[in-house]
Amino acid sequence: MWMLWPPYRRRVLAEADEYIEAFGDRAYSQCRTDCIEAMEKHDNKRWAFLSNVRSVLAKKLRRDRYLDTATRYLEQEPYDHGPGFVTHRHRDTTLH
Repeated sequence: MWMLWPPYRRRVLAEADEYIEAFGDRAYSQCRTDCIEAMEKHDNKRWAFLSNVRSVLAKKLRRDRYLDTATRYLEQEPYDHGPGFVTHRHRDTTLH
């Protein structure tokens, strides 16, 4: 089992790089869409593979996998020059 991990990991990293090359900033969203399509087709191997790719993309693109789009825009750091309004939020506080 441990012998299979490095080649699998290399394939996941290579696929993540291909997504970034093909889709740029939308790579995570496209991978998520492909992941959902694989799940709908009951292709469990492809779904598991794309889930690992999506995890790598989240780290490479500095994206929180469990954060919705609106909150991500609102909490965007000021150095990202994005449309965010909130520049800093104290721990244990909400946006409301």
